[in-house]
Amino acid sequence: MEDTVKTNSSGYANGPSLWLHAGEQDDIAALNYLSHRLMQMDSGAIIVITSSFQNGASLIQETGIHHIDVPSDSGSSVQDFLNVWRPHTLIWAGGNLRPTLLRVAAQSGVRMILVNSKATDFKPKGFRILPDVTRKTLRLFSELYAVDELAATQLNRMGVTPNRIKLKGHLQSAAAMPIASNEITEELLSTLTGRTLWLAACVSSFEAKVAFEAHQLVMQRDHRSLLLLVPSKDTDQQIFLRMAEAAGLRAACGAEGALPNAMTQVYIAGSYESLTACYRLSPVAFLGQSMDNNARRLDPFVPAAFGCALLYGPNVSDYEERYSGLAKRGAARMISNTDTLAQAISQISNPEQSAKMALAAWEMISEGAELTDALVEKVLDHYDEMGRPA
Repeated sequence: MEDTVKTNSSGYANGPSLWLHAGEQDDIAALNYLSHRLMQMDSGAIIVITSSFQNGASLIQETGIHHIDVPSDSGSSVQDFLNVWRPHTLIWAGGNLRPTLLRVAAQSGVRMILVNSKATDFKPKGFRILPDVTRKTLRLFSELYAVDELAATQLNRMGVTPNRIKLKGHLQSAAAMPIASNEITEELLSTLTGRTLWLAACVSSFEAKVAFEAHQLVMQRDHRSLLLLVPSKDTDQQIFLRMAEAAGLRAACGAEGALPNAMTQVYIAGSYESLTACYRLSPVAFLGQSMDNNARRLDPFVPAAFGCALLYGPNVSDYEERYSGLAKRGAARMISNTDTLAQAISQISNPEQSAKMALAAWEMISEGAELTDALVEKVLDHYDEMGRPA
């Protein structure tokens, strides 16, 4: 969806702009947060975010930020874009590099920075066929921020000199600070005093079955334990309620306006607002969509931002680096079946253990704030060099 920008009589943007590109859909939230920070520092900044996603514009939350489709990877299309927006800096998040676009931008004097660079960005079929093109494209960036040591090593193997590689983690880390509904949180909290909680978030029917079976084992050790369960689809709430009851569990469903009471063993919540409230309330969260082969995975940084110790299944391809990084720091643990889930819940429900894992997770996601601060400073410095928008 095309956006428009205020232009002068010549048809050009009123001053140099900052160009942010989301290589992957999940990068948009981080760029939105970065835009927010920049607008706080300079309300006159012109910022344009490009992406190739159909719903990209709807994901932009910051007022005054422009979103347009990324120019096609042809010289004339890129030059038309540059003529209108006159970007002084391009911050490219994620993979999916576009060689012609980036080459033309560099030749036009655009300063380019790569962030959220992952090792997997350089393993697709296209790279194996045209490795020299990728190497030449990477050389166009003045600085490249790798998410971990593996990514930094891969960049070095691609010919990027060590002095241009920075190890700063995920830019998304700073953006993963969602706000739970206080009303929903307080309503649930008032009914949960003294209960041991754990959450199964966005689960499929198979994962719900595993969670119910695991909860039965957990209750053998702690009969007051309560499972908060959020289906991956709102339409599954009634189905899961019947599944829980068939498993011999006393269950309540938020879709019916019910709240858990002292006898409730499973509470099935529904909406996204309920999910964020459950993240806020639960010291331990099992992240669904991770035991299915054909599902979109959950971003682990979101529950980590709420202080959850994390459990997940073996299928986390969309966020493999994040899950792996959290696991290496002791902030997350992989489970494979009912028994390992129940065992992990019982172990991590210990307040000292869950707090230790939550702190490790928070330390990792907080690293992104350092990267955001560094980028804000670099952009504003370069803005001053180029001249502020009129």
